[in-house]
Amino acid sequence: VHELRVHQIELEMQNEELRNAQAGLAASRERYFDLYDLAPVGYCTLSTAGLILEANLNLAAKLHVARDALISQPITRFIHSEDQDIYYFFRKHARDTAAPEADLRMVAPNGTVLWVHLQASMANEADGAAVCRLVAVDISQRHHAEIEAARLLAENRLLLKEVHHRIKNHMSSMRSILALHALKLKQPEAVSALQDAASRMESMMILYNKLYRSMDYTKASVGGYLSDLATEIVGNFPNSGM
Repeated sequence: VHELRVHQIELEMQNEELRNAQAGLAASRERYFDLYDLAPVGYCTLSTAGLILEANLNLAAKLHVARDALISQPITRFIHSEDQDIYYFFRKHARDTAAPEADLRMVAPNGTVLWVHLQASMANEADGAAVCRLVAVDISQRHHAEIEAARLLAENRLLLKEVHHRIKNHMSSMRSILALHALKLKQPEAVSALQDAASRMESMMILYNKLYRSMDYTKASVGGYLSDLATEIVGNFPNSGM
């Protein structure tokens, strides 16, 4: 009787430990799902066939569907038709790469399109089944900002090119006017002054072209500038003995 009583006490202690362990496991699981559901990015688990086994609330909200409606659906149903190849190569590399990444468009059933950055990792479930853990970060805002920045950059380059041509034409016109006035004058001092002004204008044009071509307006190649300047001087004054 005494041994049975001791054994009963041991069983009760073991049961208490088991209940505590189960309670702790349940609490951990609840915390995990809270973090999983309330995460600021989309999560889902895919089968080897590409079916959604599990998804968090963020991904369901981004796709404007109930979370239960995502289960057992092929993930490709929500991939933009033009980006299916990107997703295909992404899943292919998921088997060979530690953390493959890809940017593509996802489409909600209501037609809403969003750009996402995908990351994947392969894992095994408790039953040994291979699954793919997928992280989808909404980058729509960043993508649209990049497109807008590229558009503004293209516009600025076009405007800069137009300004460059106008400045260059104005400088060329001023140089031509100075040269024409020098031909009309008879006084040597006046002719020399106008020719000097035209030469200075030519020097400014050469320097401006150097700066424009280098796209760095803070510095220019002195060697290239002096070489072009000397060539221009020799061309303008072939009888100068240079």
